[in-house]
Amino acid sequence: MRVGLAGYAGSGKTTLFRWLTGVAPDTSAARGQMGIARLRDDRLTWLAQLAHSRQTTPATLEFFDVPGLVGDDPKDNARRLALLREADALLMVLAAFREDPVAEYRRLTAELTLADIEILNNRIHRLEALARKGRSSAEREADERERNLLQRLRHTLEQEPTWPITLVPEEEKQVRAFQLFALKPRLVLLNTEQSWPEERIPPPLASLRPSPLAVPVQLEWEVSQLPEEERETFAQEFGLQSLGRDEVLRRIFYGLGQIVFFTMNEQECRAWPIRAGSSVLQAAGTIHTDFAAGFIRAEVIPFSALQRAGSMKEAKAHGLVRLEGKTYTVQDGDVIYILANR
Repeated sequence: MRVGLAGYAGSGKTTLFRWLTGVAPDTSAARGQMGIARLRDDRLTWLAQLAHSRQTTPATLEFFDVPGLVGDDPKDNARRLALLREADALLMVLAAFREDPVAEYRRLTAELTLADIEILNNRIHRLEALARKGRSSAEREADERERNLLQRLRHTLEQEPTWPITLVPEEEKQVRAFQLFALKPRLVLLNTEQSWPEERIPPPLASLRPSPLAVPVQLEWEVSQLPEEERETFAQEFGLQSLGRDEVLRRIFYGLGQIVFFTMNEQECRAWPIRAGSSVLQAAGTIHTDFAAGFIRAEVIPFSALQRAGSMKEAKAHGLVRLEGKTYTVQDGDVIYILANR
């Protein structure tokens, strides 16, 4: 998943990008900058030891940092938002250390919404122009269906909807090329000056789902640059009650609707990220398209059950490994072996 960091200039999102990915900011990157963060998962370590795997591959998140929005330059903001559309999900970074985070959230949400409405309006006007030209009956019917969908979406956006907007698969496919922000999962991160208890998050933000994160990004970054033996002293001096980088990454990952399943053998033990609610057929396609095309069935065991059994041999002996068909919904932590014709 590619996570776009959305926020205003000076919100601290570039410091957050550096802390999470370890990639130094490149101020010359006018089209934004990519960085990859690997998710620590103790389950993966345990499975790799069980299978004596030569290689361990964790799940990852790809972060995309684009130039921050500015309050007085709508034309340049349009360009920056266009770059952000390449992301699969949004992490909205609010500068809670300098201003009211509720007001900033509403302002940023309005920017994203208006940008979507502009795209929808442009396409609707285009379809209306096509309707005045000679078109076949099939083309006119298709245009009418699309226009109705876009008008319904526009109306929904104008009513300040709950994000993200959910469409049926056929509708989502029809508007996928527009890369609308309204259809992307989003999570709010409050960049605070010091550690905040959860109850300090303002109610209008605390009620959001998924729940926002409050992280003193600058302090976390400074602590991460200290020698290990000095970090605890620094944290105590500044009252830092750190979630830690690994926990922040984990909350972002799950907050944006991702889960992991595992595969393991002597060659590699791997954690595969996939959208929550995905079928085992989709999981097979994540591993390799051939596995989806030739899918027969899947052997599945939850990680917790395998850990209790102590080995795959014991798990099978106690009937803990299930055979599942292609409609099975993958659960976080499932250990999966795909049986397929190739």
